[in-house]
Amino acid sequence: MGAVEVALWDIWGKMLDLPVYELLGGAERARHQLTPAMERREVVPYCTVVSEKWDDLAAWAAEEVIAGEMEKVVALRDRGYRAVKIEPLRAARETIVELTRQARAALGPDRSLAVDVGYLWNDVGTALDVAARLAEFDVFFLKTPIPVDALDAYRRLAERTRLRIAAGEHTVTRREFLDLIDRGGVTVAQPYMTTVGGLSEAKRVADLAGPRGALVYPGNWSTGVLSAATVHLAAYSRSRRSSSSCPRRSTGRRCAGLSGTWRCRSSTARSPCRPRPASASSCPMT
Repeated sequence: MGAVEVALWDIWGKMLDLPVYELLGGAERARHQLTPAMERREVVPYCTVVSEKWDDLAAWAAEEVIAGEMEKVVALRDRGYRAVKIEPLRAARETIVELTRQARAALGPDRSLAVDVGYLWNDVGTALDVAARLAEFDVFFLKTPIPVDALDAYRRLAERTRLRIAAGEHTVTRREFLDLIDRGGVTVAQPYMTTVGGLSEAKRVADLAGPRGALVYPGNWSTGVLSAATVHLAAYSRSRRSSSSCPRRSTGRRCAGLSGTWRCRSSTARSPCRPRPASASSCPMT
């Protein structure tokens, strides 16, 4: 249903000759909330780095994880990406901390760095220990440290760490996101357009998150069309505008596939004033 709903927004935008983010309500951030380095019609992709053979347990030795992910972090930095998320999904605590240290050193102080550990721990104590050690590296958010249905554990973690806690890739409907934010203390909500129920439901998540002081950083790990939907929601959101990106597909010049083609560089996607016809195969963000 979510995919169908995204397609309906696309059809509506083409009928009215308007980009989808304008149909959602337009760029919501006021000028007084923008720093000189930010654009009102700009979305910054954060690029996710995953170890090779991530489903092979033998590939998760500390040396392989650090060397493999750091090679990609440096490559993305050199291509101009302004935000990176590392994913030491099955790594030991020391490996996670060391990879984060090296990634921050390589990226410097001006680029955003996030860490995703993929529901790695079941106890709050371990999550708190690692979060405390990551804080010195200016980590923008720590994603899914605990299984997402453990809302009380998320709340205890969120109340005792300086880091923003992110979750939402498997969360459906605004009601589950309200549980994450209100009961779990999650401060970075990450709806996936086709999982949450489409752009309409994702918009409701963004509208409900704002008054609660939570950011909305839509996530995506799939097609060019879903990438485009993700960027349009990020443009509408009042949050600091960012959306998930995948380096495997960082090859095109335009983010295509939904009403309104975005001019894409590695560091930003700038929103269109009107839709441009394009196929859904050239998007550098996914």
